[in-house]
Amino acid sequence: MKSIAQPSDFSRSFSQIIVENVRDFAIFAMDLNGRVLSWNIGVQHLLGFEEAEFLGQDVSIIFTPEDREMDIPNAERVQAINESRAEDTRWHLRKDGTRFFANGLATPIKDDAGDVVFLTKILRDETARKKMEDDCEELLNRERNLKESVESAFIANNEFLRMLSHELRNPLQSILGWTSMLRNHNLTNEQANKAIEIIERSGKLQARLIEDVFDLSRLTTGKLQLNLVEMNLTEAVQQSVDSILPTAGEKNINLESEIDSEAISITGDIERIQQSISNLLTNAMKFTDEEGLVEVSLKRFDSTAQIIIKDNGQGICPEYLPHIFTPYSQASNKLDGKESGLGLGLALVKNLIEMHGGRVNAESEGIGMGATFTVTIPLLKVK
Repeated sequence: MKSIAQPSDFSRSFSQIIVENVRDFAIFAMDLNGRVLSWNIGVQHLLGFEEAEFLGQDVSIIFTPEDREMDIPNAERVQAINESRAEDTRWHLRKDGTRFFANGLATPIKDDAGDVVFLTKILRDETARKKMEDDCEELLNRERNLKESVESAFIANNEFLRMLSHELRNPLQSILGWTSMLRNHNLTNEQANKAIEIIERSGKLQARLIEDVFDLSRLTTGKLQLNLVEMNLTEAVQQSVDSILPTAGEKNINLESEIDSEAISITGDIERIQQSISNLLTNAMKFTDEEGLVEVSLKRFDSTAQIIIKDNGQGICPEYLPHIFTPYSQASNKLDGKESGLGLGLALVKNLIEMHGGRVNAESEGIGMGATFTVTIPLLKVK
C-alpha cells in the first residue's frame, strides 16, 4: 500500500501539475535580470514558443518595441521586488510578431532568508475582451459623433433659416414699402421713377437669393449640369463689369478694369461663368466703402486665363480666410457683426469654377486691407 503524501509534498505536486498543464495562462519564472528559467504549456499556447526556444531568453522578447524603449520589462521587475507584485495590462508580442492584449502579474519568490531569488510571471490573454471594449467604445464614439452632427446640423439649419428669412424680408419690406408709397401718395415723376427702380432692384435681389439656394442644392445633389460650349471669356468678363457699373455709381466706387482686348477662348457655360464673375464683383462692391476702389483684370498665360478682382475694402480676418468658400459662412459677420447675405455666393463661385477645371483663391492681409480673388481657368485646347 502506497503511503499518503504529506500535505507539503501534495501542495508542491499539485502546484506543479497546475503550472505544467494549464493552457489558458502563460506561466514562467525568470531570474533577477529577466532571463527565463521555466516554462509551462500555456507559454506555447499563448506565446507560440517551444520550451527549448523560450528557456534562457530575455523576457523582453515578449514586450513591444515601444515598451522596450521605455525599459518597461526592467521597471516591472523592480516594482515586483520592491512592492511584492507588479500587475499591468498591455500589448505583448508572440513568437511570430503578432500582438495580443494581456493582463500580467509578476511576483517575487524568496528564499528562507527572505531574499528574492527569482520572479514568476502569469499572463492571461485579454485580446477578445479588449476588442469588445474597443468596439463598444467605437460604437459609443460613433453615436456621440452622430448626435453632435445632428445637433450641429439642427443648429446650422436653424441659423440658415433665420438668415434666409432675414435676407428675403429686407427686399420684400422695401418692395411693399415703395409699392404703398406709389399707391397712397402723390409722388413726383422723379420719386415714382426712384420707387420703381428700388422695387425692381429689390425684386432682382430676392430672385438672386432664391436662385443661389437652388443652385447650391443642385450642386450638392449633383443635379447642376453645365452647357459647355466654346466661348469668349473676354466678352463675358466685360459684360459682367458693365452690369456692375450702376452699383459702382450708386456707391461712388471707382471701378477700374484691365481686360485683354484679344478674344480669349475657353470651354465653358457662358451663363455660369458670368454668374461667377458677377458674384465676385458684387462681393467686392458689398465690402468696399464709398469712394473705394475695385480693380478687375483679365490676362492670358501659357495655358490658362486669369481673372483678378481686387478691392481696398474691409478685408478678411486671417482666421476666417480658410473658410471663405464654405457655404453659409459670412465674412461680414466676422467683420462688424452685421447681417449680410447667406454666404452662398463664394461657395457657388468655387464649385462652378472647379466644374470648369479651374480654381479660385482668396487673399487678404487682414481687416481693413482689402481682398483679392483670383480665378484661373484653362484655355480652350486647340486640336
